[in-house]
Amino acid sequence: MTPIDTNTLTPVGVNADGAAVLARFPGPVRLSPSRLRWILFLAGGLILVVIGGAFLRLDVEVSLYMLGFGGLLVLVAGAMRAGALLLDAEGFDVVSLGRHRMRWTEAGNFRSGWQPGRGLTRTVVYDSTKIAGLCLTTYLPETYGLRDDDLALLLSRWHDRALAAAPPPRNAGT
Repeated sequence: MTPIDTNTLTPVGVNADGAAVLARFPGPVRLSPSRLRWILFLAGGLILVVIGGAFLRLDVEVSLYMLGFGGLLVLVAGAMRAGALLLDAEGFDVVSLGRHRMRWTEAGNFRSGWQPGRGLTRTVVYDSTKIAGLCLTTYLPETYGLRDDDLALLLSRWHDRALAAAPPPRNAGT
């Protein structure tokens, strides 16, 4: 049983947003990407497209680079907006440019960490045994509007509840 903070009525260690999501167990629950990050990518892309279009008469090569990079940022913003983290009693789906399903029995040890190649961005790191029983470190592409450590704690608590609520495994001989 998760201890409750009597002042805020939220599970100890979980912020209010995470507690609201955890209260919706067994789900399904959809967490959307950070709206601020999406707006920044979209605005940056649109600004570059507008400036690139305005510079077409002055320098075609620079304009094409600006249009191309701006268009790429707009596409990335569109892909980010379509992304989601879907939680239910059996596992979670990471929706980005595709859909990746992970069962709670195949994932664990959720924690905050650094994703290689992402600069100073922290995200949620977890261990996955989905591929042939190997334990691999896997990363979520986004923190879905929560702080990285809050999302890691939320996923840990959801994982614990899901495993506790799951029926016991059946023996092959019965």
